[in-house]
Amino acid sequence: MLCFIPYLCLMYIDRSYRQYRNITQKKFQKSSKLSLLVLLVFLTSTIVEAAASRDNRNFEALIDDYLGMFHGLGQERRQLNDGSAGYYATILDETRALLLRLEDIDRDTLTFQQDLDYRFLGGLLRSKIMDGERVKRWQQDPRVYLALEPIISARGGLLYDELRPLQERAEKILLHLRDIPQRLQNAHLNLKSYIPLWYQNSLQVLEGNIEIVEYDLKDFAKRVPALEDALLAARMQVLEAYADFQTFLVEEWPQRPVGDWKIGKEIFDYRIRNLHLIDDLTTEQFYQWGRREYQDQLHVLRETAKVVDPTRTWQEIEFDIQEDHPSAENMIDEHRKAVQRTGPWVIESGLFSLPFDKDNQAIAAATPAVYGRRQWYGFGGAPRGIGLSEPGGWRLVPVDPRWSPERTEEFLQGHNYGMINAMVNHEVYPGHGMIQLFLNHNPRKLRTYESSYANQAFCYYIEWDLVPNYGFYPTDKQDIYQIEKERNKLWRYARPIYDAGMHLGKVSVDEAVNIMHQGVLFAERFAFIEVEYTTRGGSTTAIPTWGYHQVLKLRDDYFAYMANRGQKGTLRDFHDRVMKIGMLPVVLIREAMFHQLEIELSE
Repeated sequence: MLCFIPYLCLMYIDRSYRQYRNITQKKFQKSSKLSLLVLLVFLTSTIVEAAASRDNRNFEALIDDYLGMFHGLGQERRQLNDGSAGYYATILDETRALLLRLEDIDRDTLTFQQDLDYRFLGGLLRSKIMDGERVKRWQQDPRVYLALEPIISARGGLLYDELRPLQERAEKILLHLRDIPQRLQNAHLNLKSYIPLWYQNSLQVLEGNIEIVEYDLKDFAKRVPALEDALLAARMQVLEAYADFQTFLVEEWPQRPVGDWKIGKEIFDYRIRNLHLIDDLTTEQFYQWGRREYQDQLHVLRETAKVVDPTRTWQEIEFDIQEDHPSAENMIDEHRKAVQRTGPWVIESGLFSLPFDKDNQAIAAATPAVYGRRQWYGFGGAPRGIGLSEPGGWRLVPVDPRWSPERTEEFLQGHNYGMINAMVNHEVYPGHGMIQLFLNHNPRKLRTYESSYANQAFCYYIEWDLVPNYGFYPTDKQDIYQIEKERNKLWRYARPIYDAGMHLGKVSVDEAVNIMHQGVLFAERFAFIEVEYTTRGGSTTAIPTWGYHQVLKLRDDYFAYMANRGQKGTLRDFHDRVMKIGMLPVVLIREAMFHQLEIELSE
């Protein structure tokens, strides 16, 4: 490799000299000293430019190792996830080693795009290390050991993914099934703390897993004669391990010392600064901001209701919206109809580009029923992977035929037509589903597999600013669906209150549920699911609400910049630029956008 360096230098010297000669012949013919200085400047800047245009290979290798470790990309896991304390210690050590490698890289040797990823990856690694050292959910939460991914996932998983070869799926399912008994055995040893709040849902998730392994896996095994016996034998071992773990959860886990799930101010602050790369915000400020924004949004909601019907409160109008819902039999189909409108709307509105194959084949389908114990609505997105152009979709928690009529009605009220129209673009096109298509084609592979809070923040912007104002709502429902949109904003402004508030110890779980139930008008069951999920994290649920305002500021600054340069900015150009950059923290999206604009408008 070294033998090429003199050649490269000569090549760049030759190019620089020709550029220099063209200029000096016109401007500097009388000054040989100045001409020489110009030559040296050209030589230096051109060589530096050439070096900066090439990716640092050590950094790219580090990204590959990170993606292999946390996303299984390009290699099998170097250590089997047996759920042991040793496994988690090794993961923590390997993460520290990745961070040390990152910090050893000279940032001056990175390209502009690499430097963006350098900061993004640094935040991811530091946050993972903090979680591994201080949070340690593997010592508190049984659901860490009950994850069935990739056998099942929110978007299907190996068991239900009919687009993949049957034999390949069966082999991988068998491999993962064999890991489960040992992982559950180690859970007995690792769960040092008892979290009463998480007890009931842990049992519910376990019961859901048992149903899938008992019935769905049995039916699947019959379709693969060559592996049927092996799959059924592994299935029996898993069911025995589940029965043993169920006994442990009921009889032994509650006897262990009661733990505290709150991460506290220090770790919450750390995540804001490192995971989200927001330097001008503390947890306390975020909490107080959320309280103010919630009240302001409540005022907006009341004023919107006066426009729709001055004789009724927004709550009365909202209850009517919730009564207008699909039947249990056609709930999925009604969502499918809405999903199929999203692609054409994106094209007709001219707000985004749709540059990939299968753009108009977005789907709506039921997710595995077990996810009804973890989520109250569904999951939007598209298959993730470098170069994939598979259609996006909306995987929905289905109605369970075993529910009582009252529970079924409560569930359907939460899936009313107003909610469907308010949320579908957020989840599919141009939201999470289309975002993932862009990420799959991003030349920076880290951005294919990792997204920041900006992903959700940008979907809020789509849901609240684009959908209501660019003709997606049915014409005869435009006014009344504004109520649903403003109510959904109230929901997201409640999140900073109970996310930051609970982890700071300022808001109790009961108070948080009451905000969602009495304040936002969620069914109490859905309110509890929403709040309980937030207790497991800390910051990730609520920070996108702050990010929404960052997106608005970025959009305004884009138009101001274009106007100052004598250019006409467009929403489509702004949106496409965000999509192509990828879902980095907004501060990095901003830097990337204006860097590229400066280059384009200077040419």
